[in-house]
Amino acid sequence: WGGKGQITRFKFDWDTQKLLPITNPENAEASLRFLLETQTKSDQEMKSFLAKLSPHALLTGSNMGLPVLGNVKSDSTMDFMDTHAYWDHPQIWNIEGGWQNVDRAPMNNNSQLLSPFQGSLLFNLSHAPVEGKPLIVTEWNDCAPNEYRIEGPILMAAYGSLQDWDGMLQFDFGPALIGSEKMTNFAINSRPENMPLYIAGGLMFRLGYLKPAAVTVVEPLSDEAVLANGMKSDWLFGHPWLPYVAKVVKRFTGKKEEAPTDLAGLEKRNSPTESRVDSSTGEEALDYGKGILKIDSPKAQGLVGNIGNGQTLGTSGLWVEAAPRNPWAAVLVISLDAKPLDQSSRLLLVAQARAENSGQVYNASRKALKDAGHIPILMQGVQAVVSVVVDPKQKFKVTALDETGAALKTLKTTLEHGGLKFTVSPGDHSPYYLIEAK
Repeated sequence: WGGKGQITRFKFDWDTQKLLPITNPENAEASLRFLLETQTKSDQEMKSFLAKLSPHALLTGSNMGLPVLGNVKSDSTMDFMDTHAYWDHPQIWNIEGGWQNVDRAPMNNNSQLLSPFQGSLLFNLSHAPVEGKPLIVTEWNDCAPNEYRIEGPILMAAYGSLQDWDGMLQFDFGPALIGSEKMTNFAINSRPENMPLYIAGGLMFRLGYLKPAAVTVVEPLSDEAVLANGMKSDWLFGHPWLPYVAKVVKRFTGKKEEAPTDLAGLEKRNSPTESRVDSSTGEEALDYGKGILKIDSPKAQGLVGNIGNGQTLGTSGLWVEAAPRNPWAAVLVISLDAKPLDQSSRLLLVAQARAENSGQVYNASRKALKDAGHIPILMQGVQAVVSVVVDPKQKFKVTALDETGAALKTLKTTLEHGGLKFTVSPGDHSPYYLIEAK
């Protein structure tokens, strides 16, 4: 390559989010340039080779999921971007035996809805998008036994829609049926509290029920900026609320220096005094002081998080009064016929709270498990009075469904002030409710 001296070795520093030299620091900048050019050249050779095998195959460079600008820039020369992120990953590096004792590994046991700017899934993933490139998140999860994890599927569906990302895969899914095995850290097929929200989030995301942001915030990065500061940009770290408001992307400008998008008009959507951030579409509102995410679009509405306080909380077409027995829960209603809620003939209501294994025991600080427990899995049923605005020209019935879609029971309903009112309860033994015109 023509450089002189020994190549620098780097480590990724989790505190500063930078690449830090650990040997031969005098050659750090030259080494970063060399590594970037070498990685990009290698990626292009592989892309060229794959094109000879199949003109249809798509290739990405890396799924590293770290905010290292050189890695992001190199990936941007490929067909699509890929990135990974986890919320409250079990700290296997802090326990003897590592992965063998993962079910007892320490964790933080905190909520993204209460700490949206401190390493949340959305914030970490938002370092990867590049202007003009598709983005697929091929691994994400908020891991068990975190007690707030039901927020994950809806948070990702809501803001993945806002960001207009192209695909999101919650990791991982195995062959065992729900309830046949105890819940584990990652396997969503073993987590009954995740499935209803995964279904609800999937409907919203794949059917486009939530609008992508009309505003795109561009962060331009010159070649000089990519190589500086340990290949880290402080810009998004300085504006961690942005992914909750508008679409964020990077633009690599070569030798040209450009100014980032003017944030005037967007900053007002983040209110630190009220601990609240609203999306530019008006369809997502996060009260991070209370830990409540509100979804409000014509075809999908709901509330997730700290909603079990006995108060009536609502959107434009859904009102929920959840009992204090459900301190962390989710209630959502989604159109099944692609019509707005007040015109739809078939709607799905999901009411979901926490779950844990039988015999599951936390330590005194609730930062790790003393015992991961066993089957049967215990589900906390939701107790709530619900009212959904429906088409006044039609008569509706509400049916609790089991996990296969079979009817369990018909609920009593009343029509009050244009809303179909009914009560969901643990006695329904299901989080799924079909609201259907007779």
